Amino acid sequence: MHKDIEDLRKKAYIAYQGQDGPDAVDRILRKLQVPGRQLNNYELKQVQNYIIKDVFLNRFGVEQAKGYLRMDTSHVPGYHPFDEAPQEKKTKITVNLKVMQQIAVVLTMLLILALIFGFFYTLTFNPITTCKGKTGEDRDICFSQQAETQTDPAFCRQINTSFHRNKCYLKIAVKTLNMSLCNQIPDKPENAEQVKICVTCIAKKLAQPSMCERLGDSVRINFCENQVNAQYSFDICPK
Repeated sequence: MHKDIEDLRKKAYIAYQGQDGPDAVDRILRKLQVPGRQLNNYELKQVQNYIIKDVFLNRFGVEQAKGYLRMDTSHVPGYHPFDEAPQEKKTKITVNLKVMQQIAVVLTMLLILALIFGFFYTLTFNPITTCKGKTGEDRDICFSQQAETQTDPAFCRQINTSFHRNKCYLKIAVKTLNMSLCNQIPDKPENAEQVKICVTCIAKKLAQPSMCERLGDSVRINFCENQVNAQYSFDICPK
């Protein structure tokens, strides 16, 4: 920057008691597209007059402005010379900030849309709502499929038919090796086979013959222990 303009910046720093002065000068310089240009004497004089009028005379009046313009600026503590680089960096930062703000707005909108979509999807495709809309065996099969897909025994409780409900608990119990789910199958004569398979499959997969004792009667216990100990074995466990 030309030394005469730099001198005016220093005087503006003193007059404004801080960086507001040079900033006011810099706004004029950029408005006149001075940075980066080689000014001839005429152009330099025009720029100086513009700065003096706008920064000093309009702000402080003639007499006070004259006082500031006569000041010695050989040593101005705290003053920073004009430098185009920081402004360029500032411009880049400003541009980047705007881009980031735009990205943030887009991401926020996408998040809102995703939440709205998820809400309506849940309302429309809620498994429980979907299955409850069915009747008879279709309803039971629907809940059974949901239980297997999501490995969630809560769906089994929604099944009306005891056979399908017990079968649902059996599959989830064996899949998750959760013996407590076998207890959800009432140990009645009509369910004896399902209870036996449930306990036997888990005991076999865990290699724990002691679990067979849960079956109570000797016939089923022997069957279970033989399966676990592999004295004889055939595929009885649900896939």
